Amino acid sequence: MKKLYTTSKYKRYHKKYCLKLQHRKKYKKYVSPLKNKKKNNLFHQVTAPIDFRFLDNIEACAKFFSDLRKEDAIWEKNGRKNVFIDIRKIEKIDFSTAFILSAISDEFKDNHIILRGSLPENEECLKYLSDSGFFNEKYDKNGTKFSNTEKTEIMIFEKGCGILSIEHMKKISDTVEHISNHLVNEKRPNLDLKSMLKEICGNSIEWSYAFNQQWSLGIKYEDDRIIFVAIDLGRGILDSLYRKFQKKLADIFTLKSDIDILMGAFDKKYGSSSKEINRNKGLPGIKSSFNAGLIKKLVAVTNNVMLDFENPERCIKFASLRRTFKGTLYKWEMDAECLNKRVL
Repeated sequence: MKKLYTTSKYKRYHKKYCLKLQHRKKYKKYVSPLKNKKKNNLFHQVTAPIDFRFLDNIEACAKFFSDLRKEDAIWEKNGRKNVFIDIRKIEKIDFSTAFILSAISDEFKDNHIILRGSLPENEECLKYLSDSGFFNEKYDKNGTKFSNTEKTEIMIFEKGCGILSIEHMKKISDTVEHISNHLVNEKRPNLDLKSMLKEICGNSIEWSYAFNQQWSLGIKYEDDRIIFVAIDLGRGILDSLYRKFQKKLADIFTLKSDIDILMGAFDKKYGSSSKEINRNKGLPGIKSSFNAGLIKKLVAVTNNVMLDFENPERCIKFASLRRTFKGTLYKWEMDAECLNKRVL
């Protein structure tokens, strides 16, 4: 027997049923955004640019690292904090990028955050990451530990300890001999190189008011050269630089750019934010080593400025905000010719 849907009895039933459905829809609209937000957060990832060379594509790479270290990049699963990066599509990479990733990974580890990500599909980029030491002490998705590379040395220094430890001094001495043996097949001391590394490392660990507690030095051994990258993921030189009141006024009135101010720091025109007289010794030491030919292709990046000492026309202010790249990076190279130079 067919129902008569036009009767008053059915109309009353249908009206009540529609009101019930409408109430359910409203309830779902109220609770679903929270559930969806939590669910979608699991798939949040920070995607690397295709040209993943920090010094050649600095604006895009600096934005990637800035986004990676933001709180928005962190998602929680089973009570553990995670950050996911997508580097599958990268086609180019350099040692600076690989070492910054390693430093950020160590920073996450200290803050109990797990860095997860996909591997590059480009075989050359994958091999370069491996040779750069990025996979050292890391595990794949199956829990298998990656093998450590011997093509890269990594030294980590703790800030605020005041002086270099005996272990650090020995490590620097061994590294200098290893550098000499790699470039000229002869283990011999190089006092100028040793002095420069001691000055840079010693100046960095003195910084007891550090925003970030570690300072890292990476050394990559290639066929006929050695690449050095030193990185501090703190506030950056321009952010922590202390300028005397008179000089600050002079800079404002002469409209000095951030490039000029940073170059002045290498010429020791300014003090530091701690106001201590023994600060800011490392910057002039690096520049004097470059001027003497002990090192080559010196580049410094901090906040929103990149200085290229070999090619001054490449010095750029790559962002409007000083904290675009939170930290300071030095990159330089050495070859056999550098070992015969002497600092004046």
